[in-house]
Amino acid sequence: MNRRSNSSHAGTVSRLAVADILHEWRMSVCLVLAVAAIATPLLLFFGLKHGTVETLRKRLLDNPVTLEIMPVTEKLLDDDWFARWRQNPRVAFVVPHTRKLSAQADMAPAEAKKPVERVDVSPSMPGDILLTRYGLTPPGPDQCVLTFKAAEKLGAKPGDKLTCTVTREQARVKASHDFTVTGVLPVRANQLPAAYIPLEQLEHIEAFKDGRAVPAFGWPGADPLAYPVLGAVLVFTPDRLDAVKQSLLQQNTGFARLSALPEDEISQSGLPGYAGGYRLSTIGSPANKDNVSALRDKLRGTGAIIMAEPPSVRIVSAGAPTPSTPGSSIDPKEKIDLELLPATALGAALPGHPLPPGASGVPGAPGATGEPLASWSDFTLAPAERALLVAPEVVAALGSGPVMLKAVVPGMTPERSVEFEARLAADPNTLPGQARAPASLLGVLTLLEQRPLTFGGADGGNRTFLLGRRGYSGFRMYASGLEQVGPLAKELEESGIRANTRADRIDEVLNLNMYLNLLFWLIAATSLVGGTACLLSSIYANVERKRRDLAVLRLLGVHGGSLTAFPLVSGVVLTLCGLIMGLAAYHILSYAINTLFASHLDAGEAFCSLTLGHQAGAIGLGLAMSIVAGLAASRRFANIDPAECLRDE
Repeated sequence: MNRRSNSSHAGTVSRLAVADILHEWRMSVCLVLAVAAIATPLLLFFGLKHGTVETLRKRLLDNPVTLEIMPVTEKLLDDDWFARWRQNPRVAFVVPHTRKLSAQADMAPAEAKKPVERVDVSPSMPGDILLTRYGLTPPGPDQCVLTFKAAEKLGAKPGDKLTCTVTREQARVKASHDFTVTGVLPVRANQLPAAYIPLEQLEHIEAFKDGRAVPAFGWPGADPLAYPVLGAVLVFTPDRLDAVKQSLLQQNTGFARLSALPEDEISQSGLPGYAGGYRLSTIGSPANKDNVSALRDKLRGTGAIIMAEPPSVRIVSAGAPTPSTPGSSIDPKEKIDLELLPATALGAALPGHPLPPGASGVPGAPGATGEPLASWSDFTLAPAERALLVAPEVVAALGSGPVMLKAVVPGMTPERSVEFEARLAADPNTLPGQARAPASLLGVLTLLEQRPLTFGGADGGNRTFLLGRRGYSGFRMYASGLEQVGPLAKELEESGIRANTRADRIDEVLNLNMYLNLLFWLIAATSLVGGTACLLSSIYANVERKRRDLAVLRLLGVHGGSLTAFPLVSGVVLTLCGLIMGLAAYHILSYAINTLFASHLDAGEAFCSLTLGHQAGAIGLGLAMSIVAGLAASRRFANIDPAECLRDE
């Protein structure tokens, strides 16, 4: 019953508070105007701060050039480097870039007779935020996106065809290719004459300028043939070498490191009668044919055998049979895992060292006629003979005709691999998990550990190993946000890459926002204290004037929390009306300000603006201030003595 009574009393007191506000409307209007006078300047100031800063931030964010990280030093960067940085949360987009001198070309309309213009050619790929931010699609094959300056100089528009001409050998050799314009960037995106084309096709331009052929464009040139290298060589000698003879192997051979092999490894080499075994390696660059020739000269007449140390490369899969071997029963999904081993020595005291026992006489195997196997023992032979000795069961599963094999370097991220055509021959002495290869083929696959390789056609039309791209000299990178530009540039500098950014402009906006926030909260805190004091004094004075009326309510049994509703309701209603009036005044003034500066604003921008969340927060803060004032004034209610009212009467 008490709960119902208290609830009823609270409702009655609340209605009395509203009625009192309406009854003394002149004083109520004054309080509402006081609240509005405090709220309106605060709302207007915060609106100007928010609108100006957000407009500046929006202009910076809408122009991805602000987020660009521009390297000023060239450094060889491989695919692994780009894979790591694409996983960095601070990076929104990164694409490799070729050498700056190779990224220039002459362009002219394909049909109209206009002068040729020299433009910068930049790489692009899916996800290019410089293009997507302006509603353009990254170019596909034989497509390009022009900057405003390039389109103006070329007189080109979307849909036009441009002929791109590149030269080499001091412009004595020229080649051209047509690109279709798919879009034009606005002037603020890039103020230089430039064209954005797919990364792969920019690589073609660089390859042609380097003298290489570009079959995709039909451009002539030379194919960069892969060459054999060795990570280390193994030397087996009939007798152990003393310290002086060991040091001679390191003089003028390029091999700087020498270590003796354990006895068990010497015994497992399959060379009976050899007591000494040594491993020689270089520092920095791997060994090449000149190093092996110099070492062979040092060992001439000693009866020593030089063997290539096999690379860590493994053969992991076999592809479909080549067209030259129809009818071969090879499963294109066949999975294998073969360790590469040398099939013969590099030749020193035993020229034409024979294949392992059992290999000769196998149909189709090298050396089936018992002739010297120079092609298997000669490290300098190029191109490498693509033949492997494998266990008979592997030949039974894959066939002996030419098959496509895949060699991979274990542990590299991203995976480095090359698919190549090879012929298989059965060798009973080779285990199922092994494959013995000629020295030159081992050397080429050792090169795969150092740089990417491809398998394609050379000048003579023969398929062979070609050098792949070692890496890139630069990049186009964009940060994921304004606050990430500085830390991202610092990370790059710590990794040895200096970069230019527009961090100074970004810092100006961020610092402006910070100082305006500080200034706003200083003014807001002062205004809130003053507004709370104003409400408190007004409500307190109202309580004092109505002491007798409130004492009568106490005599009627209204007390405690119910009586507290009077100052609370009065404060909340008056404050809410003042805030509504302040918001109305803010909207009128902000509209006038934005209209006045409309010529300086782009579509969707405003110098003075508040979100709905900001306005709701302002109302919530004002109501909290009124509740604090009402609670403070309600303490006076507890000190009103009903007897005092009767005594006065």
